[in-house]
Amino acid sequence: MVEEYWLVWFFPICQRSLLRGHWPQLEWLFIDPATFAMPYALTFHKALEIVDRDRYFNACCVGGDLVLAQLLPVLREAYGEVQSDQEDWGWFAWFEHSGIKLAVDVFADDDMPQAFTVHLTARVPRFFLGAKVRDTGELEQLQHCVCNALASWPVVNLNAERVDDKYRPAKNTA
Repeated sequence: MVEEYWLVWFFPICQRSLLRGHWPQLEWLFIDPATFAMPYALTFHKALEIVDRDRYFNACCVGGDLVLAQLLPVLREAYGEVQSDQEDWGWFAWFEHSGIKLAVDVFADDDMPQAFTVHLTARVPRFFLGAKVRDTGELEQLQHCVCNALASWPVVNLNAERVDDKYRPAKNTA
C-alpha cells in the first residue's frame, strides 16, 4: 500500500522530471500504478461426486482437489514442475515460469454447492522486498490455459474477471 501511494504521488513529478529518459532502470516508475496488480478470478459451477468429506480441512476445500486434478496435467505439460496441496482456505498449485511465480488457487464457495472460484496470480520478485503481484504476459497465458482446460471438462457458467491484488473487482480493466 505504501509503495502504491508513493508512486501515485511521485508519478506526475517524474513525468516532468529530467530523469525521464536518462535512467532507463527507473522506467518502472513511469508505468501507470493502476495496471500493477491485476490477477484473475474465475468462477464456475460443476456437479461433482464427493465420496469422503472428512478428508477436507474446511467446507471451502470440498471438491477443490477434483478441480485441481483436472488442471494439473495441463499445468505440468505447460509449466513443468508444479507444487500442489490443500490449505485451510482451499487447494493450490504453485510454479515458476520465466522467473515469474504463478499461482492457481482453487476453493469452493461455502454458500453455493458445486460453485468454485479459481484465483490466478503472478508475482514478480523484487530485490530485498519480496515478490509483488503484477500483471504479466505469463498471467495472460496461464488464464488462457486454465480457461481452456475448464471449458473442455466441461463446466457451467465459466466467467473470468480481472481483480485487484486483494481479489476485489478491478476498477480499470482497460
